[in-house]
Formats: sequence, C-alpha cells, structure tokens
Amino acid sequence: MIQTLTVKDMDYLVTDEETITQEDEMIFEVRNRRESGSTYVVGTWEDLLGAPIQKIWKIVSKTKHRK
Repeated sequence: MIQTLTVKDMDYLVTDEETITQEDEMIFEVRNRRESGSTYVVGTWEDLLGAPIQKIWKIVSKTKHRK
C-alpha cells in the first residue's frame, strides 16, 4: 500500500511494499496501549528498538505540509 502520512508539518509518501535497508529513513507506527490509535515517528532502523511497533513504512518522498 502507498499512502501519505503527515508528521510534524511534513508530508511523507510511504509504502509498505518495498524492501527496507538499514540506510532507509522510515516512519514507525507505534501502537498506544493506553489510548486508541497510533503515533507516527520518523527514524532509522535502530531508533526504536524495543518499542511496541505496529508497522514500519518506508519513505518514498517528503514535502513540506501545506496548511
């Protein structure tokens, strides 16, 4: 699937259909156990070791979010 996610005023075109390498910047979808829904965090492969990660999205491109 390809979709756009907005994180901290940036729009990211992301996919979960491509192979991820250690050099890729990704968006981690972290499940909030105490609240319903998810939080999105931009990072690299080793940034969120041990976090309750629900899904990893590879960033295809990014642009400044228009308000």
